[in-house]
Amino acid sequence: MKVAMQKIPYKALRENSEYSLPECCRRWRSLPLVFLACGIAFGLMYGYFAKKGTLAMSNNNKNITLPEHTKDCVPFYELLRKHASANTGNRKSSQTKLSLLAAYAYPDYAVVTLEADGWYGRKVYCRYFDRKWKELSPVESMVFPEFVVHCCRHPLAYYMSISEQKHEETDFMVPVLDRIDNPPPYGLSLCLAPFYGNDSKWLLLVELVEHYKLQGVEHFYFYLKEVDDYSRKLVNDYVKGGEAELVRFSREQDRPLRNWQHVAVQDCIQRSRHHSRYTIFSDLDERILPLKDNRLVDYVARTMIKDAALGMLELKPKLIQRTRDAPTVYEGAGTLLNHLPTLVFHTTMAVAPRGHGARRILDTKRVLLMQNHKLLVYFPDYVGLVAPADEAVVWHYVDAAASNSSSLAEVGSSDPLEIVSYPEKLGEQLFRNVQARLDYVYRINY
Repeated sequence: MKVAMQKIPYKALRENSEYSLPECCRRWRSLPLVFLACGIAFGLMYGYFAKKGTLAMSNNNKNITLPEHTKDCVPFYELLRKHASANTGNRKSSQTKLSLLAAYAYPDYAVVTLEADGWYGRKVYCRYFDRKWKELSPVESMVFPEFVVHCCRHPLAYYMSISEQKHEETDFMVPVLDRIDNPPPYGLSLCLAPFYGNDSKWLLLVELVEHYKLQGVEHFYFYLKEVDDYSRKLVNDYVKGGEAELVRFSREQDRPLRNWQHVAVQDCIQRSRHHSRYTIFSDLDERILPLKDNRLVDYVARTMIKDAALGMLELKPKLIQRTRDAPTVYEGAGTLLNHLPTLVFHTTMAVAPRGHGARRILDTKRVLLMQNHKLLVYFPDYVGLVAPADEAVVWHYVDAAASNSSSLAEVGSSDPLEIVSYPEKLGEQLFRNVQARLDYVYRINY
């Protein structure tokens, strides 16, 4: 319906607002007031019932009392006590200042992970705080495995902390992350060893992530101690896009940098538990390849489901000689043609014996303790399996200059060399994906 426009004197418009409304519109002029009144009424009703519900919840939760010790709430406490008493996995490190990393709430218990080293077996207290930072009752526990404190799960705890004394003041706490989803949100994820040192990492990182995405990996857990600024742009891009989450370590320089990997392994077992069905633990210079299945995710699911007792799948490495340094900057496709590892490195040693750089894929709900290169404790009734070398293998890039090092000598540096190639069809897609990501991150225009 057309409305004829007319010129209206400003004075008339100011003194009589109805003058500005055509007849067809005047009947709706009170609608804003109606909406405002309804909004106020709804707000008052919501506030009343929300307050009533909160009070009811508060009254109900006044009766929540946790036991004084985790032996009465952690379902597998006796397993913890047994291995702590036996010093299982105790590296006997020097003690550093108490500091926290994260807290996780599982269906039947909770866990707080530490950055602090050298606290193995120490008595500590789980501290709980509600959403308003009010403290709830503490619970006695101990540090086992390294960097891990098992606690009771408190339904009102939004934050947690750890202390040596039951009621000492705490000046640091971490938010509790919910880990009770069933099924977990991800099918296959990857825990990456920490970034440290200032050598260029962007090329190995982009190839790793894009390779594993093609293999069905849905999520990545990054741990960062330090990284060069150029590589940091790529790290941040994966995090911003939701493909990875980033755990930042403190800036304390209280141990050799390589020892931060011990922290990352223990935290990522907890972080991925109930968050990913299966989890790969890998270094930046490693790529797992299935040799018969189309994708790694299919091989893992088929193998792990076939045996209900499996908690771990171990894969043997092939050591591939890296004969040139990684570039420091990306300058387009030419950089990849000359340096992309899967494209340019092909000379490999024979498959290494078991235990020499083997990599593992875990169902972390079935594993209690794993160190960097060795799985030490399963939950009861679970076992591991070594994948046959003709089914899956780990490509592990090693500096050719290290060919006379003890690590290569141990696996047999006199073994015959092989020439291997990344699957051609997969390699073409990998190249395109890597190039597209780097073009975007580093703003390369052709």
